[in-house]
Amino acid sequence: MIEVESADSIIGKSIYSFMASKYIKAFQAFHESVCQGNKGTLEFEMIGCRGNHRWIETHSVPLRNQQDGKLLHLAIGRDITERKRAEKIQQKTQERLQILSQKLIEAQEAERRYIARELHDEIGQALTAVKINLQGVQHLSSKSEIALLLEESTSIVEVALQQVRSLSLDLRPSLLDDLGLMAALRWYVDRQSQRGGIIGEFLASPLERKLLPNLETTCFRIVQEALTNVVRHAQAQRVTVELRQQDAQLHLVINDDGIGFNVEAARERATHGGSLGLLGMEERALLVGSQFNIESVDGCGTKIHVCFPLQ
Repeated sequence: MIEVESADSIIGKSIYSFMASKYIKAFQAFHESVCQGNKGTLEFEMIGCRGNHRWIETHSVPLRNQQDGKLLHLAIGRDITERKRAEKIQQKTQERLQILSQKLIEAQEAERRYIARELHDEIGQALTAVKINLQGVQHLSSKSEIALLLEESTSIVEVALQQVRSLSLDLRPSLLDDLGLMAALRWYVDRQSQRGGIIGEFLASPLERKLLPNLETTCFRIVQEALTNVVRHAQAQRVTVELRQQDAQLHLVINDDGIGFNVEAARERATHGGSLGLLGMEERALLVGSQFNIESVDGCGTKIHVCFPLQ
């Protein structure tokens, strides 16, 4: 644990020389307590001779020296580094789940507000206009006036149908269910490219097998979130989405030439309630047993690589 070749090289040295500085005072108080006849347990961090940090759990009891009657400190130390590492991962996971749960509720409410607003403002107005025109037809005798109102109503209905179709596509494209992931991604990349005014390219090799529905949905949602972020924040000129199968894995790679960002800082902000996008993509990938990796450098764009298992 201390990374020495033999006991001779450390006998006579203070234990504090191997201890992380922020735990020295706690260990001194613990040591004094044991030497006063108390037993106890303490966790602290040690730094070995090779510079490696390890977490130690010590179980200590007082031992009376038969020569002078003084109490000595007898301790059994155990390396708990892996346990501490697992606890830290578990804590971060719990924090992420709490943030995601809260953000999920907020996202659901935001989506409901959006749908309600679209239905009321756009579709509701269109139907009201058609209703008024139809009521007006009842009081008209001129065929030309009736034809004009009917033509106007038809145009209004056509616009309303386009709005309903657009709203439906934003929620979930029918292409994903009807024609599969390839067609849905190709359509979505083209659509976002036109919306965002960037050059979008979709590259794909034929898949050897049909993907499971939950895998297709996960892959599509990750691309959806990634391209939304590119259009909103990246200031990119070009974005490429690549889908390829290699052995028993499906690789999804998204590259943009935008301004990039600090990935760790973004994760930290997300953990404390910031943007849901990055955490959402990672959690979606983890739920289907995938490996999610994101690389970004200021001024050099961003690369997202997700590896989905197919077995």
